[in-house]
Formats: sequence, C-alpha cells, structure tokens
Amino acid sequence: MNFKDWLESYRYLGQCDRLRMCGDEDSWKGMMSQKQPISKEEFIAMCDMSALLDPDETADSFIDNHIAADPSGTGFYTSVWGDTPCSFMQTHGFEFIFVP
Repeated sequence: MNFKDWLESYRYLGQCDRLRMCGDEDSWKGMMSQKQPISKEEFIAMCDMSALLDPDETADSFIDNHIAADPSGTGFYTSVWGDTPCSFMQTHGFEFIFVP
C-alpha cells in the first residue's frame, strides 16, 4: 500500500466487545441499525487491516479463514460510529470496526 492509499484508508478502531465495555454501546447500536452491506473486495480496498494480521498473513487470508469457519455469519458493511463513517467485518458474532 502506498502512502497516499494508507492516508485515505480506514484504520482499525477495535473489536465490538471491547469498545462496548468502554462505554460505546450507543455507537455500536447506531452502527448496527444503519449498516449497509458491501463486498469483501470493497472492504479490503477501504480498510488497512495490518493491525489484525500476523507477519505472514494477508488481508485475503485473514478474511478467508473467517469465512471458512463462519460462512453464514461473516459479512462486510459500511455504517457510522457515532458521527464518523465506519466500515466493519462481522464474524463469529463480533464486529471488527474501522474508521478514517
């Protein structure tokens, strides 16, 4: 990823359970009520997933592993976190949330 793309990408904010424990329950509820599905490819292009990846892992392999383990529960969305646009991956009952 070049520097310009990195500057424009969404960065990892956190996992839903941790953010909700910190008092962001209303932000989570708003995000879930306003979610709009996007493709896996759109999600990967939009989000810098490096904070979640092992050194030898790619965004595709990280996501594909989750899809294989939870095929009906894994999805990709755009929404808002508070008043900030966000994107998230939902899998195994958790949301991995990214913001600009």
